[in-house]
Amino acid sequence: MAVTLDTFPVDIQPEYTRTLLTNAFEQSLVGQVVPSQPLTLGGQVIPIYDGGIEVGLTAEATEKPTSDFTWRSATLSTAIVATIVVVSREAALANPANMLDIVEQDLRNSISRAVDSLVLHGRDPRGTDYTGTNVPVVGAGNAATVSYDDADVVGTLLEAYQAAAGEGSDPSAWLFDPRLRADLVLANATTDVNGNPVRPALPNLNTAAANVAGLPALY
Repeated sequence: MAVTLDTFPVDIQPEYTRTLLTNAFEQSLVGQVVPSQPLTLGGQVIPIYDGGIEVGLTAEATEKPTSDFTWRSATLSTAIVATIVVVSREAALANPANMLDIVEQDLRNSISRAVDSLVLHGRDPRGTDYTGTNVPVVGAGNAATVSYDDADVVGTLLEAYQAAAGEGSDPSAWLFDPRLRADLVLANATTDVNGNPVRPALPNLNTAAANVAGLPALY
């Protein structure tokens, strides 16, 4: 397989596309908190395991309790995202290998942003709403919505957790807008007898907000 940069061919590995897409998904926030399931070529139906197995007390030489597990299937519809990257002939001729590395990294980042934007906000990074058959989380009507109150960060977080848990889920991580990092550091700080936050002159924003209310936080 080869990529042509303004009539200048550059060979790349056959698994280039598969690897790039896999890395892009794993790099996204969504990909860091949910598993991915590979599909067969043209596959559109996937099994979903709903559980149902429970153990119970018993004794030797007595009838053992039984469990029935349940599963269902879901039909997927594909969504297509694309872009065209324009590279000048001069840039390609100067150092095509390095140019591809830069383009690949930026393309991977753009795909990661698209995954997060589509799943979390129901639109692509350019602001176009997704209107396909399988509308992502936000548009599905089952996403808990809580208004953010910067004067009561702790109360907002607990309300959001309770709302999500009330939908039958078991939240295991937070996904935050990076702009909330400072608020979360202050909310996580200890306070003195007067209720004022006790913190270093300049807290470590990377580690201080990496764990919120006992759950990992991603930004």
